[in-house]
Amino acid sequence: MAVGNKFRQKWLLRGSVKRLLGLMWCLLVLFSVSGCRQQTANQLLGRWEGHPDTAAARSEREQKQYGGQNAGGTSRETAPATDWERYDAIVYFDFQSAERLEMSLDGDEKIRSGRWQIVTSTPAACTIEVRTDSSGELDVDGALAESTLRRFELELDERGGECIGFLLSEVGADRQLGALYFRRVD
Repeated sequence: MAVGNKFRQKWLLRGSVKRLLGLMWCLLVLFSVSGCRQQTANQLLGRWEGHPDTAAARSEREQKQYGGQNAGGTSRETAPATDWERYDAIVYFDFQSAERLEMSLDGDEKIRSGRWQIVTSTPAACTIEVRTDSSGELDVDGALAESTLRRFELELDERGGECIGFLLSEVGADRQLGALYFRRVD
């Protein structure tokens, strides 16, 4: 009987150690992901100016970033023009805090404000979710619009450990729509 109790105690102890190690691993992953998100959020704070991204501008950025060669090793100069490229638009994002964001178009005095958060994060990119306030606007049916929720992919342009820009595209949007490249406004 004493041998059975010792065996049971060892078995329970061994299982507890495994569960404890598993819990510690989960906590480590959770804190590292949380730390990456907070670091990315801090890098985004401030005012950014976005322009429609073009194949030529992207190729130039990649040449600077990768030392004379773009990431794919082929030229993107022959890529077809995207929908955004047809417009001379400037979009401003002002990440006021880790939760608040203001957006506006150049020449438009109306500022859209909302809440934002990082929903997924990798070392080179993240997906943010933006919920804009309705501000008493009417939707296409003439009813009072509710807040709008949209997701955007941000491909960070980091050099020397500093985020100098990011490429923004809407999650689920047709690739033909294109993307906006944002630079920090001084």
